[in-house]
Amino acid sequence: MADWFEDDTLWESLEGFLFSQFRSQEMTVLEVEQVLELAAPPPGAAVLDLCCGTGRHSLEFSRRGFQVTGVDRTTRYLEAARAAAIDAGFKVEWIRDDMRRFQRPAAFTLALNLFSSFGYFAEAGDDLQVLRNLYTSLQPGGILLLELAGKEPVVRDFHPRTWHRHAERNEYLLEERIIREDWGVIENHWTWIRGPEHRVFNWHIRLYSGVELKCLLFEAGFSAVHIYGSLAGTPYDQTARRLVAVAAK
Repeated sequence: MADWFEDDTLWESLEGFLFSQFRSQEMTVLEVEQVLELAAPPPGAAVLDLCCGTGRHSLEFSRRGFQVTGVDRTTRYLEAARAAAIDAGFKVEWIRDDMRRFQRPAAFTLALNLFSSFGYFAEAGDDLQVLRNLYTSLQPGGILLLELAGKEPVVRDFHPRTWHRHAERNEYLLEERIIREDWGVIENHWTWIRGPEHRVFNWHIRLYSGVELKCLLFEAGFSAVHIYGSLAGTPYDQTARRLVAVAAK
């Protein structure tokens, strides 16, 4: 049986909610500037954007002169990213691959995994494999930056159901959430509606606390790990909005 993230109709149907509604170009620019502040790569460094989606961060890094490789498993997203790069005149390497497999030894100064693109797998050991691949792909002294939904903010702000409306596309999305494995996993049931069409997608993501993610990064081989509550570098405390880890090889 295929894993939930291998269902391309999920990514195609929800594209409007995942990207265009909440992620403006202004926000992308701000996020990249925040990443650069936290990770401080040298100008023109080689950057890996793992789970790059439609390439919004990859393109902004390329615009700033970095050598960018974007990796994702969704063909539709990579095609959109490739077309955008051509239109903008940017040179970006796009690769279709599974993050459990992709590695390129000592090739990158900075590796990114952003927008809750971590914790997809049924087996927790696969998450560790992803981190080991990233460790292998970094040059000595290279930096990994992860940005995801942390367990502590999810617990604090938990809502079992949420409605979204995408006015421009006349689409609706009902999110239903169930906690599994003693807060280890959040199970999601999303109902997408557009006119007479509707689809139901079931998916899950593994939740990590700040301490749990830090320990996993050390187990993967990283020598120094700092945890933050946002890309702005705020503390990971009771005010945290996201879980951000900056780890050095």
